[in-house]
Amino acid sequence: MRIMKYKYKLEGKSMLQLKKKGMNFFSSWWKNEPFAKETTSPITIEIDTDEEIIKSSLNKDYDDCVLIAEKHHTQILAASQYAELCHLHFKATGEYFLSKYYTWTTSKASDGHLVGAGSFDPRGLHVRDWYPFVGLPRIGVCSSAVSEDLDNGNLDFGERVKILEDKMERIERVIKL
Repeated sequence: MRIMKYKYKLEGKSMLQLKKKGMNFFSSWWKNEPFAKETTSPITIEIDTDEEIIKSSLNKDYDDCVLIAEKHHTQILAASQYAELCHLHFKATGEYFLSKYYTWTTSKASDGHLVGAGSFDPRGLHVRDWYPFVGLPRIGVCSSAVSEDLDNGNLDFGERVKILEDKMERIERVIKL
């Protein structure tokens, strides 16, 4: 079992909100993209900086990476969530998370391609879009672990049921493998 070294509470801010808070991004092509304004629900995420990416997910397309993520009990998150994670980790430690690789995200660019985030360095976080059906040597699945708190009081009954149904669906897909 992996030992997670760092734990962060993500507020669910959009990429534009993160930019205003001082997050450094390498490029700016994404600023007018719809995903740049998207916010997410708050989550708690744990990371292991020794294993930023699941190595078996490299050179795999997005669909294969979804299955790999499920096998490793992790989730592929939105671009804004990875941006917030990288920002928080850098503020806390001075270290760049996702510095050597990109991770697939669930965010879509206006051209229909999926967004990847990573290669975080002094120039900023790189945000790119790729064809989801192509596997590349530097993009895979971030090896983070998400803790979903179903009793945090912020979710109504229907939202809790939806989270549990999603978890059951992911478990069923993994079992079929």
